[in-house]
Amino acid sequence: MPPDPVLNDYHAILNELHWQDGVVDTVSNVNRAWSGIHMVGPYVWRPPYYWFSEKYGPARGSSAEEGDNETIPPLESLKKFIPPDHLWPIDEYWYFHAGANEGNNTLENIQRVLEQRYGPSKTVQEFSRKAQLAHYEDVRAQYESYATHWANRKMVVHWMMNNPWPSFFGHLFDAYFKPGGGYFGAKKALRPISIIWDYYGTGDRSSARIYVVNRTAEPRRRSTT
Repeated sequence: MPPDPVLNDYHAILNELHWQDGVVDTVSNVNRAWSGIHMVGPYVWRPPYYWFSEKYGPARGSSAEEGDNETIPPLESLKKFIPPDHLWPIDEYWYFHAGANEGNNTLENIQRVLEQRYGPSKTVQEFSRKAQLAHYEDVRAQYESYATHWANRKMVVHWMMNNPWPSFFGHLFDAYFKPGGGYFGAKKALRPISIIWDYYGTGDRSSARIYVVNRTAEPRRRSTT
């Protein structure tokens, strides 16, 4: 966060412009003043119950960074930036397009998730297809939980929407404007009227919950016909 004199100048400019929106000076809890907005990821895949459980900081309140820094694009895009003889198995050609954080830089987390959740992959086609399902599950639950747990949710900034170059860094659509599983998960979750399945339910997983969410301005009643 900038020194107080500089920060005050920023605020003065916003006042002169009659800036109508809320202003957040910082989203980092290591600064001298903290807005209360989380900026701690998670930067890896999380299962739906993570978002519904309300146990974790990024899954409640406000969060400025929610996304998976190991997002696998659809096969069509992979073929555009990974040479054919390096498409499978995953190697250093993939790592070159990965993030810098430990684990992210070798796509370690998403490989483990896909194998444990859906079984081992034998081809790049199978790996990419499973990845789209995983990203769909994760992102859909992120946005659905904001509808079902609104009392303890305030805002979210997804990390990220897209990438400026071919990369496995978090995105909803890739550098070729190709939407992946996460994009369709967000699209499904943000429907004006939707039915949401929360299998985490009561917390001990003994029962689940089903929500009917209406984000429109008009009340809806159950049809009797």
